[in-house]
Amino acid sequence: MCHTSCWLEDAGSLESYLHTIKLWLDANPGQVITLLLTNGDSLGISNFGDAFSSSGLSSYAYAPGSTLAIDQWPTIQELIDSGNRLVAFLGSRTPLPSKL
Repeated sequence: MCHTSCWLEDAGSLESYLHTIKLWLDANPGQVITLLLTNGDSLGISNFGDAFSSSGLSSYAYAPGSTLAIDQWPTIQELIDSGNRLVAFLGSRTPLPSKL
């Protein structure tokens, strides 16, 4: 968990950070968290999956199973009711194409 460089800010391991979020979700059953992580080092996706599992946070994760249109996403209340109160996005440094 570094910002630009661990020389600037070293916030510890991803697993530790995710465990803190899990504890917060445990204590706040009516809340939903959206998490955006960037993968500046282009690590394999399994590294992130392992950290989510070992921290216990994966039990809260919303996993749609396929690409959803904007009108197919669940409401906040549906996420709360289902217990899937974490929506996580993983970004990378992959540059955008010059023409979208």
